[in-house]
Amino acid sequence: MGNRYEEIKDNGDTYTEEIPVIDHKYEESVTKEATCTEAGEKTFTCTICGDSYTEDIPAIGHQEAESVTTKKVGLFSTGEEVVKCSSCGEILETRVISSKYPISYLYIILGLAGVLVAVAAGTLFRKKKIQKGQLAKST
Repeated sequence: MGNRYEEIKDNGDTYTEEIPVIDHKYEESVTKEATCTEAGEKTFTCTICGDSYTEDIPAIGHQEAESVTTKKVGLFSTGEEVVKCSSCGEILETRVISSKYPISYLYIILGLAGVLVAVAAGTLFRKKKIQKGQLAKST
């Protein structure tokens, strides 16, 4: 690094003294941890003279974890799963899981059930009407 020179005054005399320059010996310490979204900071401090400076630590970014089902799929209802950050737990994505059968299948089944009930009721009504007619003829 070289030497530096300093002017010294002593009892009215002035002279220049050569002072050897010593290299800094910096120790590094993390003064603020980086998070998923915010930068951190490192501080470097010289163990000899106390000089210090800082450097940014880049934000680490989110790390996707495995998706977790938050709502189970039903026969006719959709489910839901989320993907969270494994570091901070923030929800990164929400996905809809399709139902086992589309909701239109439910309407078809309910429609068919309605038709079957109507046919069964009509059949019963006709049977009773026929039975009443046979009873009226026999008396």
